[in-house]
Amino acid sequence: MMPTRHTTRRFRVPALVALGLLAGACVNPFKPADPEPPDTSGVVEDFRTPDDVLATIALALQSRSTNGANAYLHAYAESTVAGDRAFRAYYDGAVKASWQSATQLTAPEPWDATLERNVHTYVSGIRPSYGYQFLWLYDPDSQSNEDPSVADTVLWHKQYKLFASSPEGNSEIIAIGFADLSFQKKDGRWSIFRWVDRVDPNVGVNPVATDQRTMSWWRLESLARQ
Repeated sequence: MMPTRHTTRRFRVPALVALGLLAGACVNPFKPADPEPPDTSGVVEDFRTPDDVLATIALALQSRSTNGANAYLHAYAESTVAGDRAFRAYYDGAVKASWQSATQLTAPEPWDATLERNVHTYVSGIRPSYGYQFLWLYDPDSQSNEDPSVADTVLWHKQYKLFASSPEGNSEIIAIGFADLSFQKKDGRWSIFRWVDRVDPNVGVNPVATDQRTMSWWRLESLARQ
């Protein structure tokens, strides 16, 4: 018996739908992969003044990107020829002793730009899903920062705080301390060549049930976790 016109149409529609689904499911294995989306978290590097250097460091730590890691490192002095100043970080003594006791490792001396390369990546991973905000604040016990308009090297005293905010909106401090920062101006560009770290006495060397650690601690932890 020949199918009716109505029956033929009924069979044809599912066949067309199936054909369309099959075509949509086909993937060309030789087609190049779609490119990754561009990194939109770029940090504009600005080293015209000591304030600009500090702002670049803050933005770099907040960006959590490769560009941020590069900008962070570029804020520190690098020696390329004999006689150049090179970046050195000096630990808080009590923090260093506590870290060495806890890890049974020896803190490297000096801490230089080569070791500093891992710090941005390590700090970014302390709270990987959180948003970061890094603040430079006045040191209430030492506010006599030198004037960069009258010399090519200046010493500034700062307090720093790194806040981490969870996706739910809860905020905590994961880095806190004080820094005596020595800046230099070379070829019109400022950079930090010495960071002397100090623990916040209101927090202490070994805070209980919190990650409110100094940059001395996080620097050393970045070395231990390589």
